[in-house]
Amino acid sequence: MPKPRLSSGRFGWGGITANALAAAASLGVRCGFAGTLGHGDASSRVLDELAAAGVDTALIRREADAQPIRSTIITSRRTGSRTILYDLAGAIGATTEWPPEDTIRSAAALLIDHFGMEGMLRAAKIAAGAGIPIVGDFECDQRPEFGELLALVDHLIVSRDFARRITRADDPARAVSQLWTDRRQLVAVTCGSEGCLFRAADMGAMPQHVPAIALAVHDTTGCGDVFRGAYAAALLRDRAGATAGLPSSAARTGGQATRGTPSRSRDGALARIRFATAAAALRAAATTPAESFPDRAAVNRLFAQTWPMP
Repeated sequence: MPKPRLSSGRFGWGGITANALAAAASLGVRCGFAGTLGHGDASSRVLDELAAAGVDTALIRREADAQPIRSTIITSRRTGSRTILYDLAGAIGATTEWPPEDTIRSAAALLIDHFGMEGMLRAAKIAAGAGIPIVGDFECDQRPEFGELLALVDHLIVSRDFARRITRADDPARAVSQLWTDRRQLVAVTCGSEGCLFRAADMGAMPQHVPAIALAVHDTTGCGDVFRGAYAAALLRDRAGATAGLPSSAARTGGQATRGTPSRSRDGALARIRFATAAAALRAAATTPAESFPDRAAVNRLFAQTWPMP
């Protein structure tokens, strides 16, 4: 059997939180990251790239031996399938000491993932106690704290594969229903080219479907992360009285949000999901790094073309 040939390659930065924050920043939202990086070349490059994307890096801690997560992503040009190989050596997730509690309490929203589960849980508890909306994105449920962390999330957006893993439901709509709780404002299950299924507090009990937007696809890497960042940006835009800001799992911005306040936008959660869908479609169609995180004008144009006003 012939060995496959590598036709091209490039260095890029990303990850769940970094991509989501960069997407939100490109959409005009003030956001910051307070993770841990080292002093080596890889850490310095990630720090520079975050700053260039408009993400506040003032709260990033530096530890001598820390490393960012490194991944090798192999994409098939023939099928579009991806194989992701990752290395966690030296990577430090959210901790129970950082960021300061006052920083979390000053946030307009908190974006969490699964890396550093104890630290994530601490941040989520502080945010929940302060009435700050929590947007959750997970890929792993192996730690014992996961169930408690999951229960604190107001706006849960997960992939179909992960939803199937934790609910045992093959049907995304069924998974949405199983993941719903009285606490949730939104549950969405993203399904790639098939769009997403979601339920929202302002739209009744039946899951709704939003199809993907058919653009020429170049690379789907990071589309789910951009979807979540765009959703969070739209959420903050919609919340009455909230100042712009989207903190990461260890991030901050100014502004106190009030839990349970319904969106005042025309379509509420539906508009936010459509906005996120448009942002993810533009990410998939991007052919250069400069196009990877579309700005608000580009997303609004695609939104209006896809769902014109009656």
